[in-house]
Amino acid sequence: MEVLMENEFARLIDDGQFYILEDKTQLHRQIVVQKSTETWKNIWLDLAETESGTLVAVRYYFPKNQFEYAVARNAFNTLTSARSKELKRLKELYGGVEIELWRGES
Repeated sequence: MEVLMENEFARLIDDGQFYILEDKTQLHRQIVVQKSTETWKNIWLDLAETESGTLVAVRYYFPKNQFEYAVARNAFNTLTSARSKELKRLKELYGGVEIELWRGES
């Protein structure tokens, strides 16, 4: 496996068969189910359950025979942008106080 892109929020990996996008903010959660989008192009998802029972995506699997790298890269950038905005909103909510984020290592 080769890490193609990585930052504090996400990691994009090439495992040969898939481009795998990991949401590093959710990696600490236990995977409860793997599902497909069941569209004409299937993205597989590892889903975990939050404390409130909501399912959240931890990993997205883009089959390389269906998706070009640019699609996975755009998903990486979109996820990173969303997490960055969320962190900015939290910092503003707490008056600019630095908050310690859980950083899972895998």
